[in-house]
Amino acid sequence: FDVIATAGEETKNPKKSIPISVILSLFVIFIAYFSMSTVLTMMLPYFEQNENAPLPYAFKKFNWSTAEYIVSFGAIFGLCASLMGSMFPLPRVIYAMSSDGLIFEFMGRINPKFKTPMYGTLLAGLLTGLLAAIFNLTQLVSMMSIGTLLAYSIVAACVLLLRCEFFNVAYSSSIIRWNIFIFSFEVDDNEGQPSYDENTWIGHLWNTKKLKTPTRITSAIVTWTVTLYCVWCLLLGVIITQLEEELSNASWYAILLLTISILLIVVSLTIIKRQPMSSKELSFSVPFVPWLPGISILVNFYLMMMLDSMTWVRFIIWIAIGLVIYFSYGIWHSKERSIVKDALRKDADSSENKVQNIVGMSTDH
Repeated sequence: FDVIATAGEETKNPKKSIPISVILSLFVIFIAYFSMSTVLTMMLPYFEQNENAPLPYAFKKFNWSTAEYIVSFGAIFGLCASLMGSMFPLPRVIYAMSSDGLIFEFMGRINPKFKTPMYGTLLAGLLTGLLAAIFNLTQLVSMMSIGTLLAYSIVAACVLLLRCEFFNVAYSSSIIRWNIFIFSFEVDDNEGQPSYDENTWIGHLWNTKKLKTPTRITSAIVTWTVTLYCVWCLLLGVIITQLEEELSNASWYAILLLTISILLIVVSLTIIKRQPMSSKELSFSVPFVPWLPGISILVNFYLMMMLDSMTWVRFIIWIAIGLVIYFSYGIWHSKERSIVKDALRKDADSSENKVQNIVGMSTDH
């Protein structure tokens, strides 16, 4: 289902075909996994199953050697299908990132013969083979798991941010000031939204004016609240995984930390819920915002905390390498940065012209 999103640019009617494809793929995957798990559990109790090869082992226990070999042979086709499923979105993602300037330009260069970003694909394949040669299967699976869980968490967070985002290119028409102890906002009247008192920060958080459309204020509140919500989810995951024995023994400090983290999570989601959301009608959108994306982030972070410490070390190193590339190259060559700079420059020129006109009118009078 995640491969479908990468091919969205190539579809004739993405507004219709992508939602249908995603739902159908999820349904087929669910039926396949659920059916296999049900049959396997009914054949053998879970404590008798072989973790490395559960299906062939189950057939072997019942002396069904033919089925055992068929399943084992089918696993090879499954691995090939998985490899092809990974190779399909890879050049598209590389091309999109390279076109935007986030990664090196040569990686997105189209080969005139194959019509694909050959250099980027070869480099990614070489890196994949190198990692497969260095790490064993368990380590690779753990790395894939933590990366996938983080990606899904980012998607859920983006749903929250985009649903409450304020769309306007006039960046300088509003001033947002964040102080250490208290924050205040100054908003121009041209946004058509009620103004808040400078010190009524509770009014901002709980939207006491009952704003109906997002503003810069509400968008900034949601951005910071989502960031803090991820921190609280990470804290809750650490408490549950690292203080498991203390929680089972009902230790007062473990219960207190658990209660505080849960309260912070609920308060954060409630604040996001109170903010105005986009009224734009979409044919396919996530329901139950912010609760469903919030639960997704919470579950993903908990599963990430279940992984071993060495996986986290390798993951942090991998993220650090990506951040170095981003801050040394991507952020300076991104086309999005150029668009923002052009918008700011035009806005500044417009403001300067207005000031000059006002000064000129004052001089004439």
